[in-house]
This record gives sequence, structure tokens and C-alpha cells, in this order.
Amino acid sequence: MSISPNFNNKTIITPINKNIKSNSNKDYIEQMERSRNGMQLMWDDAKGNPTKEVGGAFGFVHNGKRVEIYIVVGIKKSSERLDSWSANVGQCDRKVLILSPRITTIDWATWLQIGGAQKVQGTTRVVGAHDNLSNYLTRQFNKMEYQLETNEFIM
Repeated sequence: MSISPNFNNKTIITPINKNIKSNSNKDYIEQMERSRNGMQLMWDDAKGNPTKEVGGAFGFVHNGKRVEIYIVVGIKKSSERLDSWSANVGQCDRKVLILSPRITTIDWATWLQIGGAQKVQGTTRVVGAHDNLSNYLTRQFNKMEYQLETNEFIM
């Protein structure tokens, strides 16, 4: 089965705190290790679970540096959250977004030029810059498909 990106879907972004003791930093490092070990990347949806369809973008925001972009390739129930996330009790009701491998990294100057927030706080959806970001990603990846079985992109 394959998934075609639809960047008109909602885009979810989450900031990764620079402090290595923060939950977001620990969880991000865990996800990057999972990816290196061939395991599935995943993250909580934003408050209110706005992600209703696969194919939209997801971004890990490193404020002032870069935004790493992934495709949402699956949506799981909140009961399928990782055990290691149990410390994040305020997010237990959030669905789990299954993510593709990273498709691109947007440098900070480009992110701001697109209209991205100067500082992202908390997992949220992109609102003000949604159209610009959608157009930016569509221009680069409009013919791409993601193969679920092989975890690969086909251009």
C-alpha cells in the first residue's frame, strides 16, 4: 500500500527543547534511535487531535535552527502510546501519529520566509503559514509516494 502526501491536510509541528533533560528532547532522541534501529517513528497529535487523515506533514522544530519534515503515514489510538511517554500525563488523550522517514529539513531563514512562527511552543498545527508551507512542500514533493511495506519513498 502506498500513501501520497497531501500537504493541504493539517500540518502538525512540535518544538524540541534544547535542554537534554526536557521530555521533548528525551522523546525526540528516543524516536531518532528508533528510526536508526529500523523501528517506526511516532509522536503525539496536537491538543484536540486535529489530524484526521494521513498524508499531511509533521515537523520537529528546533527553534532558531531548523524544521525537520516528515509525512503522517498512520494514526493510532491514544491507547497505543509508548510506555516511555507515560510521564507526559497531560497528553494521554492524544492520538499517536505514525511518521515516515524525514523527507526534508527546512533551514530557519526559509522557515521564517514561509511565514513559520519565530518560536514554537507546544505541539500545535500550522495555521497562519499553512498555505505557504503547503505550496513549498508540494513544489518539492508533488510526485512522491510512500510505500508502507518497505518504508521507502518513490519519486
